[in-house]
Amino acid sequence: MTVAGRELTRAVNQFNILNEIRKSGSISRVELAERTNQSRSSVTNITAALIKKGLILEKETKPAKTRGRRRIMLAMNPGAAHVAGVKVSAHQVSFAVTDFQANILSFLAVPVRTSERPVEFLADVIEEGVRHCVRQAKLEMTDISGVGVSIPGFVDAATGTAYWTPLYKKGDAPLRDLIHERLGAPTCLEN
Repeated sequence: MTVAGRELTRAVNQFNILNEIRKSGSISRVELAERTNQSRSSVTNITAALIKKGLILEKETKPAKTRGRRRIMLAMNPGAAHVAGVKVSAHQVSFAVTDFQANILSFLAVPVRTSERPVEFLADVIEEGVRHCVRQAKLEMTDISGVGVSIPGFVDAATGTAYWTPLYKKGDAPLRDLIHERLGAPTCLEN
């Protein structure tokens, strides 16, 4: 197997373990190995790396069903990352800041006629709303790993290009770029 193949396999295995921890809330390494069909040693190595990165935590122990050591439970680290989400519609812009477990830390909805304003105005509204929610969550902008913006229309998420949206005219400055410039956080634009 090539190095690229091994790295892809490792990334897939890591994703599967992280996803199983997310779905379970709290789970032991033995249960992870059973549910993901990975060896116990592979699960141990991957979870050690995830703990080192701060993505997961060891939690309370759970008595084993049979004789033996108490099982150490693993859980997502809610403070590992924070993101801001923005939903733009014709008459309202909604904002939320969440932690790594998708717990909503702050929320705001602002009534505004977005389609009657230039795209720069929309970017200003988004900047102010995100900054407000970040402060309300008692975080700093440097704590935000990324900003996701949802708008109606035909959007190429890879390039951040809105080919058509009822919110602004084609040829206006790209909304994703305007938001990224204002907030300094990685920004993605999706439908």
